[in-house]
Amino acid sequence: MGNFYKNWAIGDLRAEYDRKYRERRGGDDVKSAESFCGHFCPLEEECRRRMEGDYDKEYEKEFLVKRYERSVAGRQFEEYESIRNTGALEETLEYLVNLPLDYKSYKFIDNRIRAIKADLESLSGIVGDSVCPDKIHMLETISRFYVVSLYVLYTVENDLYQVMEQLRKTLNVLMHEYNSCNQYSNEFVEYYILSNMEKSETVERTISRYAPSKLNCINEALVLFNSFVSQDYGAIFGYKRCFLFYCITLYYHNMLRISVVRLLKKGI
Repeated sequence: MGNFYKNWAIGDLRAEYDRKYRERRGGDDVKSAESFCGHFCPLEEECRRRMEGDYDKEYEKEFLVKRYERSVAGRQFEEYESIRNTGALEETLEYLVNLPLDYKSYKFIDNRIRAIKADLESLSGIVGDSVCPDKIHMLETISRFYVVSLYVLYTVENDLYQVMEQLRKTLNVLMHEYNSCNQYSNEFVEYYILSNMEKSETVERTISRYAPSKLNCINEALVLFNSFVSQDYGAIFGYKRCFLFYCITLYYHNMLRISVVRLLKKGI
């Protein structure tokens, strides 16, 4: 699926690019739903990047993966063949989240996941609600990736902030999809609460959507949130939580430690 041009010579790639892509100016052939890309990387991008040697030599040895670039976001809505179908997106995502995760690989995986999210938004705009179940499943997988990344990159403060921002953005879209499809996963609602503990109004709006009888389903996240708001730091540090909850609360540890030190200084 992902290495269409892998063994092509540079001269052949250049001829292919000139013949099929460079002179193209749109048309019905690239605006049909049947023309969605079924590869890890749209063939035009793969051809161009192989020709230019513009690919990651460690993580794209076997096949190229579509790169996220802000400059092409608008064009993707016009050229359907640059938008991957759900099957290609799911297979690409599975490949990415199964790569060994460390500081170096995160940069590559994060960029390619952003491209997946951009394609999902494009697909939603074109085919509508039919993509909703697949979109939810992929957004949940992406959310877990960013949660685990908070743990892996815990010692890199600047990158930790960026990871949390990507987690929040992903969960925001996921919550919107939950509302649209009228279905919820307690697991990811709890992640949403924990990742937004600094924004009490956001959390309270989320809680208000739950019937009182169902609040026990998200009780662990509510305990941590209420402890955070009330500055009950002992409860936060001492609370036994699952690994993924721990990954998210790690983001707040330095902030909480600073607050504790300030309180101690005031007491002295």
